Amino acid sequence: DSVINGLVQFRNTFNDLRKLKVVATFLLAYWLYIDGVDTVVRMAANFAFTLGFDQASIMGALVLIQLVAFVATMVYIKLANFIGLKNGIYLGIIGYCIILFAGYFVESITHFYIVALLIGCFQGGIQSISRSLYSRIIPEKKAAEFYGFYNMLGKFAAVFGPVLMGSVTLLLSNVVDDEIRAARFGLLSIIILFILGGYVFSKVDIEEGESMAKNL
Repeated sequence: DSVINGLVQFRNTFNDLRKLKVVATFLLAYWLYIDGVDTVVRMAANFAFTLGFDQASIMGALVLIQLVAFVATMVYIKLANFIGLKNGIYLGIIGYCIILFAGYFVESITHFYIVALLIGCFQGGIQSISRSLYSRIIPEKKAAEFYGFYNMLGKFAAVFGPVLMGSVTLLLSNVVDDEIRAARFGLLSIIILFILGGYVFSKVDIEEGESMAKNL
């Protein structure tokens, strides 16, 4: 019964999404750029291994990301409240594009730690601001249902990113005959997700979304 009820609820929420085009547009944008965010975090260690860094240094960089993210998220939220939630998400998307470009040029463990520091500055912030913006464009009485849909998309993040990164790396490995160079271009290819996510997100009208949510 619980499975059937869950499927029925999913169908009802999906039907509501068809009426709330702003929410649907945002969720598509979110899925794209958060896939990029999760891919950067999850594939950072693999990329570092390819560059020849030792495991202890890589683990230290991952710990640094979490430590910086805790403090940076609070600062990021305050900044986003000042410049606006939508601009806050744009800032995160641009930040990750810069991170990917910086990652392409990593040569030493020091450079890698700088990139890890940058990831920590944006990781928690873009996630928190996205959730905050989402709360403004969904029907208050159906918030639990819509957050369930939102969280489900989050679980499916880092799906396209690793495939894209792996495919580009594999293809270029056969072309340039240089594993490290191919891996650099593979990492850089993740920027496509942020560009697409940013483009779709530009179509999100928050005021219209708030109005449609109140009328549903």
